[in-house]
Amino acid sequence: MSLTIHAIYEHGVLRPLETVDLQEGAEVEIEIKSVASPKGAWTRFVERIEPLTEEQYESLKREASRRPLFNRETP
Repeated sequence: MSLTIHAIYEHGVLRPLETVDLQEGAEVEIEIKSVASPKGAWTRFVERIEPLTEEQYESLKREASRRPLFNRETP
């Protein structure tokens, strides 16, 4: 099986931003590719749950900018 998902690295652990259908203890091989912006990854995750209105999107951007993870400079 081959699958591409988005994840965030927090406290030494990769946390998937979407459901992953794996059995507990399954061993996987991971290839890491940087995403241009953590804000982009978060927005894609939220939009997969439910499409956002413009007002909801702007509110999400405001809230994300208040969080250190999402308010940092990207290399």
